[in-house]
Amino acid sequence: MMANKKPTLIELLQMSVLAMKTEIMALYPPAFNSGSSKHVNRLNLHLGYLSVKKLLLIIVIIIASLNFVYTFGYRGEPMSQLEFLSRTLGSIILLVFSRVQLNKVTTKP
Repeated sequence: MMANKKPTLIELLQMSVLAMKTEIMALYPPAFNSGSSKHVNRLNLHLGYLSVKKLLLIIVIIIASLNFVYTFGYRGEPMSQLEFLSRTLGSIILLVFSRVQLNKVTTKP
């Protein structure tokens, strides 16, 4: 048996969603103690929105990073300077924008 089994991507995502739920529950204890389902439903919708937004931003970061690395490892016909600059600057701009947005999503309750 494998004692040190590495978690799959889905297991990692489930753990991160559970951690976010726990964090939000700690931030909004009155919503869970009052017995009002209206607050809990609103909180669950907010959590779902944050999870989807974080997931999309992470996917954008991964794609932009791969595009940036691929630009320097490209071995096909030579790229023009304009194509090279647009690929590198476009990837860098997407990476920076996505990273800033991801920081806003994670720090905002």
